[in-house]
Amino acid sequence: MLIVQGDKDMQVRLLDADLLGDAMQQSERMNLAQRTHMLKADVAGNPFATYANPALPVHEDLVPGIAGFIGGAAISE
Repeated sequence: MLIVQGDKDMQVRLLDADLLGDAMQQSERMNLAQRTHMLKADVAGNPFATYANPALPVHEDLVPGIAGFIGGAAISE
């Protein structure tokens, strides 16, 4: 399991992701700096902008990180 966590997420705290990772010892963790629950850059002063604006890009490490996780999982099976 891959746990992806934005450190500006208002719905799922870093502690929650830590607890999930502790419970799922085989999981991998990807922390995304300055990213919200939508895994997009935090917009200062407008915490819900990432929900309403589809033009905001996801974090640049997200897609390569997921691809690497999937590729690694496929190799290990």
